[in-house]
Amino acid sequence: MAAPGCAGPQASSPVAAAPADRCHPKVGSRAPDVSFVAGEHGRVTVERGMVTLVWFWATWEHPSKMAFPRFEEAWRRLGPRGFRILAVSVDEQGDGVATAGREWGATFPYAWDEGRRITTCFAPESEPQGYVIDKAGVVRGIFPGYHDGDDREIEVLVERLLAEPWHDQGRAVR
Repeated sequence: MAAPGCAGPQASSPVAAAPADRCHPKVGSRAPDVSFVAGEHGRVTVERGMVTLVWFWATWEHPSKMAFPRFEEAWRRLGPRGFRILAVSVDEQGDGVATAGREWGATFPYAWDEGRRITTCFAPESEPQGYVIDKAGVVRGIFPGYHDGDDREIEVLVERLLAEPWHDQGRAVR
């Protein structure tokens, strides 16, 4: 899996660092642009018009092992309606990332954050940690850690955001 990147709107390279005002997102702020290559998914990004869960995880932590199958179910059910998951591994080395993803049942995009570009930009306060980003690219929820039932809370938020109209250049889009 190739190295992911975090880039702002003026960045010329998909692996460039985001401008300082786009890093360390909080609820209500614009999310940094995320881009990485994830196996058969090719290059994946936080795409306008899609609701996205950016999930920071590590192969050694049990909470993500519990969460991945639940996220997979949500992704299969809600993906056709515009839901995307981008799982970013924060492991020191990328050796076990593909194996963990396969063993944990993930078919959604995941990759190792070689060089920690995305992790540095988002600066999650825990591992795991998730950011739910709406169709306009605004962070609408931050989920530190993972406890039983958090997947349902994330899913409720995603479903609500999928139902919201999105205005692309002045016209409403669903």
